[in-house]
Amino acid sequence: MRRNSIRSDSRAVEGMPIRLVVAVTVGAAAMSLLVPMLDTVEETQQTAVTVEPERHQVVLDSETTMQDVTVAVVSAEGEPIPESTVIVSERSLPLVDGPQTFETGPDSHEVTLSIGDTPEADVPVSFRRTQQRGTIELGVRPPSNGEFTVRSDHPEITVSKPG
Repeated sequence: MRRNSIRSDSRAVEGMPIRLVVAVTVGAAAMSLLVPMLDTVEETQQTAVTVEPERHQVVLDSETTMQDVTVAVVSAEGEPIPESTVIVSERSLPLVDGPQTFETGPDSHEVTLSIGDTPEADVPVSFRRTQQRGTIELGVRPPSNGEFTVRSDHPEITVSKPG
């Protein structure tokens, strides 16, 4: 058996190759320079946007074939957000024309839409043969001129008709 002295051993820390020791040392030095820089990065303030319908229940009958619902686009704190788009899509109640969009406009944060089972309604619904109640979902697309994020919980409106 041949014995090597410690002076002729080219390995650094007990069996680790010298290149690995150098790489770890350089990496640790680089991290010590980069970590303090993270404190200088500013977080962007994003406002959460959602929609709030004036009511969550619409009842249609032979006399009332459609009803108006006002939907407001607001921040999580309740501040109005103008120039937004309200998106109406089906959940358990089919929409005749599929998903629809409504613009609030530059001077308003609300949109009024009529929901009904007639073609004259802004959001015409189509009950299935045995269906007496269903839901439609309200979503929002915030204006593109700000730091907005959309909340993931979308409110629903339940539409029902007597049997």
